[in-house]
Amino acid sequence: MATPAQVERSVSYNEHRPRTPPPDLPSLLLHGRIVYIGMPLVAAVTELVVAELMYLQWMDPKAPIYIYINSTGTTRDDGESVGMETEGFAIYDSMMQLKNEIHTVAVGAAIGQACLLLAAGIKGSPVHVATCKSHDPTASCSFIRIDAC
Repeated sequence: MATPAQVERSVSYNEHRPRTPPPDLPSLLLHGRIVYIGMPLVAAVTELVVAELMYLQWMDPKAPIYIYINSTGTTRDDGESVGMETEGFAIYDSMMQLKNEIHTVAVGAAIGQACLLLAAGIKGSPVHVATCKSHDPTASCSFIRIDAC
């Protein structure tokens, strides 16, 4: 027969033990209707982003979708090209076809095609900008909207 102290210890241990494993971070973000682009835009990243956007529209065609961007576009940090320019346009075209409002937020760098995606969010949505560059030195990023928060 168990003593009260043993019973109490076993009950408190089981209360704090998780019943299911915790979800992974990408699943939590997707559940919060957030699509995170944190890598250069290569084919695998583009396919995943387009699939996530389509899934979120299927789940609720009226709720807004948030895209957090920290990407060097189709180049690496050192300037070497790793993807084709069509990768950014594939995501852009998907964004334009969705019925949902799409809010874009820069959480770091948005360079090249990532800068295009940042500008493609709904007009007036808050954009926190750290770095936004176009590969064209004569181009201006005058479209950047900064939230006053």
